[in-house]
Amino acid sequence: MIAANGDPVPFQHGKVQQWTSTLVENILKEMAVANGEAAKNGHQKFKYVVTAHMQQKVGAALVTACATYGDKSTDAFTSVKFETEAVQVLVAVYGIAI
Repeated sequence: MIAANGDPVPFQHGKVQQWTSTLVENILKEMAVANGEAAKNGHQKFKYVVTAHMQQKVGAALVTACATYGDKSTDAFTSVKFETEAVQVLVAVYGIAI
């Protein structure tokens, strides 16, 4: 990942679970704040599902696929890929209207 000084951190297999958990928890906290702001402004609230896949960057591809069934007018999906010299991360966020 990225150190506090902005330098990339080398891949450490033993820390992947901690890094992934921290990433998902922080995203969910931010989504909760967004939900609170939306509710104050009378907008739709969502329930969120966040997944994260992390792997060491060794030249192999990072390929995923997803299929969702929901209401296209209210539900949403987005994904973000992040890379450093040592790691590839793919985060997917599903927003389900409640």
